[in-house]
Amino acid sequence: MKRTREDFYSMLKNRGIPPSLSKRITDNFFNLISETLLSEGIVRLKNFAAFSVVKKRAIKMMNNKTKKVMFVPERKVVRAKFSKRMHILLNRSSDMDRE
Repeated sequence: MKRTREDFYSMLKNRGIPPSLSKRITDNFFNLISETLLSEGIVRLKNFAAFSVVKKRAIKMMNNKTKKVMFVPERKVVRAKFSKRMHILLNRSSDMDRE
């Protein structure tokens, strides 16, 4: 399930935080993560995940319908590596879903 900033606003609002404050908290959190990734290249959130910027090399690919060769330039992507604790929590909840 994909979540948007508005989803986070409403989640905080449902916990009793005023809408203006929940919007400010969420926006500041995402801006802080973005700025840190741009400046340092990595963000570690203890017991949750580590986000890092990775360079992907340039590649040539072919459109299967037109058989036209295209060039995809080098780019940066964000990778997430989740903590062991998060893996345990996720797997525990998926085991409960199966039962």
